[in-house]
Amino acid sequence: MSWCIIKQALCGKGEDDQYREIKDRLDWQRNVLQKLQCQIRVPKIIDCFEYQDDSYLVLEYIDGLTLHETVMGHRKSRQWKCLPKTYKTFLAGIYLKVVDAVASIHAAGFIHRDITDGNFILTQKDKIACIDFEL
Repeated sequence: MSWCIIKQALCGKGEDDQYREIKDRLDWQRNVLQKLQCQIRVPKIIDCFEYQDDSYLVLEYIDGLTLHETVMGHRKSRQWKCLPKTYKTFLAGIYLKVVDAVASIHAAGFIHRDITDGNFILTQKDKIACIDFEL
């Protein structure tokens, strides 16, 4: 058995300034994930269904640490100049992977409007996964 993430869109809730309900945005997110599957590491779609007028998107749980957790775990309140060179090199490499992932998103015709250190996961194999696509 594996962990998963379940996103719920309550019927009639969360209308945005373009009159899209949260259900429409969840469906849009599913389409974006499907289109990006071959471009970058994103959660795989396990299922998408409706139940009692609410919509659900079931996604793969990607195990790892957020970029924020990774940085803070190694930094330990030290300033950049006090960090070991090996960690600076490691961190620079991770950030380059994030830039590559964002470039791939843009090349696919999407703009990620919430680039934060909490929306990227560093997996056990030092791969970057983008986990939040409420673009």
